Amino acid sequence: MGFSGKGKRKWDFSKPKKEFREELLSIDRVTRVNSWWRQLRFRAVMVIWDWKWRVWFWTWKSWEVVDAISKAIASAKKNMIKVSIVNWTVAYNVEAKFKAAKIMIHPASEGTWIIAGWAARKVLTVAWYKDVLAKKYGSTSLINNAKATLKALTSLKEEKKVKSPHPNPLPKGEGVEQKEENKEGEEQKNNKVEEKKIEKVSEKKEVKNKEKTINKKENLEKKVNKKEDLEKKVEKKVEQKVNKKEDLEKKVEKKSRTKSWS
Repeated sequence: MGFSGKGKRKWDFSKPKKEFREELLSIDRVTRVNSWWRQLRFRAVMVIWDWKWRVWFWTWKSWEVVDAISKAIASAKKNMIKVSIVNWTVAYNVEAKFKAAKIMIHPASEGTWIIAGWAARKVLTVAWYKDVLAKKYGSTSLINNAKATLKALTSLKEEKKVKSPHPNPLPKGEGVEQKEENKEGEEQKNNKVEEKKIEKVSEKKEVKNKEKTINKKENLEKKVNKKEDLEKKVEKKVEQKVNKKEDLEKKVEKKSRTKSWS
C-alpha cells in the first residue's frame, strides 16, 4: 500500500510549503446597532510575511471567522512592504507614531529575543526579527500599535540581510592589508562620485544660464516689437484724422461753391 520494493515510500505526505507566514493578531465580535435590529459580525486582524522579506497586516469583517481570516489575508497580499534585517535585528534606533500610538524599537544583542508588547511582538516575530527591544506609549489599540510598528520598520533604510557579522572570514595576516586596500578603494570611489556630482551641478548651472540669456533676448525682442506695433497704430490714427479733416474741408468748399452759383 503505497510503498516501493526498496523500503522507501512511493508518495511524499509532507506538508507543502506555504506561500505566506500567517499570524492571527486578534479576533473580535463587532456589533452594529440600528433602530430595527442588531448586526453581529467578526473582525479578524491578520499579519502575513512572504519569503521575500515583505510584511503587512489587514483587518476584515464577516459573518464567519474563517471567511474574515481568508479575506484579510487576501487583501494584505496587495499591500506588502519590504523590511530590512541586519544580523536578525534592527540596524539602529527607530521611533514612529500613528494617531495616538507611539513606539520605540531598539537593536539588541544576540540571545535577547523579542521584548515587546502584544501587537509589536506579533509583527516582529512574523517579520523574522529575533533580537529586538520595543516599547509602546499612548494608545492601547492593537491595530494602531501594529500600524506604528510597521511604520517604524518601513522608515528603516535598506541594508543587506546578513546572518552573521563575518560570513566570509579572511585568512590570517591578510585582514589589515585588505582593509586598507578596501578603504583606499572606497575613498577613490567616493572622490569619483563627488567629481561626477560637481560636473553635473556645473552642467546644470550652464544650462540654466543659457536659458536665462535666451529668455532675456526673447523678452527684449518682444518689447521692441510691441513698441513698433504701438508706433504703427499711432501713425495710422494720425493719418485717419488728417484724411477726415481733408474730407471735411472738401465738403465745405463744395457747399460754398453751390451757394455762390445759386
